[in-house]
Amino acid sequence: EQFIDVEGLGLALHRDLVQYAELEVLLHQVMRHRADDDLSTVVLVDPFQTAREVHVVAQDRVVDALVGAHVTNDNLSRVDAETGAELLTVDAPKLSGTLDRMITDEDVKTEVDAIYLPPFYHAEVGTARRLAEIYAHPGGVRVTPLGLTERIENATGIAYDEIQMEAILTAVQSKILILTGGPGTGKTTTTLGIITAFKEEGARILLAAPTGRAAKRLAETTGMEARTIHRLLEVSAGAEGAGRFERDAANPLDADVIIIDEMSMVDLYLMHALLSAITVGTRLIMVGDMNQLPSVGPGSILRDIIQSRCIRVVRLTTIFRQASESDIVLNAHRINRGEPVPLDNKSRDFFFLRRQDVNVIISVVIRLVREKMPGYVHAQPYD
Repeated sequence: EQFIDVEGLGLALHRDLVQYAELEVLLHQVMRHRADDDLSTVVLVDPFQTAREVHVVAQDRVVDALVGAHVTNDNLSRVDAETGAELLTVDAPKLSGTLDRMITDEDVKTEVDAIYLPPFYHAEVGTARRLAEIYAHPGGVRVTPLGLTERIENATGIAYDEIQMEAILTAVQSKILILTGGPGTGKTTTTLGIITAFKEEGARILLAAPTGRAAKRLAETTGMEARTIHRLLEVSAGAEGAGRFERDAANPLDADVIIIDEMSMVDLYLMHALLSAITVGTRLIMVGDMNQLPSVGPGSILRDIIQSRCIRVVRLTTIFRQASESDIVLNAHRINRGEPVPLDNKSRDFFFLRRQDVNVIISVVIRLVREKMPGYVHAQPYD
């Protein structure tokens, strides 16, 4: 409550702060430690002093709220001097001095032109380092490339195009591969070919995806067990409800090949945990489209790795016949190319229904789910 009375903070900041679930815990802990102090004075003098005493995550949340409220206070810092001074309407030298102090106190980490909170910094550096270690290690299960095309096509009954076969050959010869491409370009069937190639050599293969739905679909299309990444890493409840992974550098995953689908949804922390549990002798295949759903957590892992040009990437481009009959797929590619999308509702699977009233929108959605869509997608309304 005392935040409301602090000059420069006010009601706008208070409204933003109370949105955070942990703020009440933060305030109670601060009040217990500083029962003899005026909290308003503490916050006004150094808004980060309270947060630092509790937890770096709480600091990050308070900072985000302060920045969002455009607070004017000489001691606020989080971003670089120029951007921060403009955003917070404070003097750049004062902000720069505060930032220097935070760097000295290791409240933030810096590298080149970036400023990190320590957990994000260590996760990002650790991810890059581990990728480099796995990529450079010469070991791993070996597949004979001679005659592989015929063997894979005979085993799967699929006629692969040139780029798909390139992806399969690259996968069996690389420590790390990214298989990417837009919707309908055959990522799933290519993944099946990669699995078939490694199965020939008796490789131990693990399949995983970020979500339960993605893992279920991967299992259905490959005929193998697929788990969420959290289940793969054997997540368990830790102290005070915080989750931890049983699989890590000390207890790594037992696999020759690990294939991760829907990589666009993998965030920085999960990627760091995954790589920590992979031995340098394991081959890692990452499958996904960086233009599809991004991760909820921090980081743009798939996009950043692709754009780094440090890891082998095979990009599928051909839209296959079945997918080319879907306007959903075709329009997705149009959007990625920056082309206009027809909204004439003459499609068999892509429609734009313009409704303004909330109740009408709800009614239309319910009717579509109950009556229109089940027959088209061959599913029940509650599936």
